[in-house]
Order: sequence, then C-alpha cells, then structure tokens
Amino acid sequence: MNEPDSVFDLLVRSWGSLQSFSKTVKAEEVDLREDVDMDDARRHILLFSADLYNRRRRHSSLGYGPPAEFAARYTAAQR
Repeated sequence: MNEPDSVFDLLVRSWGSLQSFSKTVKAEEVDLREDVDMDDARRHILLFSADLYNRRRRHSSLGYGPPAEFAARYTAAQR
C-alpha cells in the first residue's frame, strides 16, 4: 500500500512549475509595469495569477489549453 506524499515530496515535484510561474510573472507583469508601491505591486501580481495565468493563459503541460478549460473537461469526464 502506498503511503501519502509528504509536503516535502509535493514541493520537490512541483519546484519546476513554481520556477516557471515566477519567471512568467516577472517577464509578463513585473518588468512591464511601474507600480506605485508594494501594495500596488501585490495587487497586480495577485490579479495576474488569479485571472490571466490561471484562467486564460495556455499551458504546455495541459495540452496548450488554459487551466479553466482543462478543469472543465476533467470535471465533465469524471461524471
């Protein structure tokens, strides 16, 4: 019987995705914007990650489709 993954195991496996996300945020959001202060920067990065990156941006690991579309297909297939 397999034991559940530890938090460390999950972090190690997702490290590449985290690095990719950080690189994308820097290239597509941070470097292209002049924020007023840290609160403004945080707000824009949160909006970027919640809206553009997670809902609309195409991801190669998901067959070049946006995560929202992938999730909808997955949910429909589970029914």
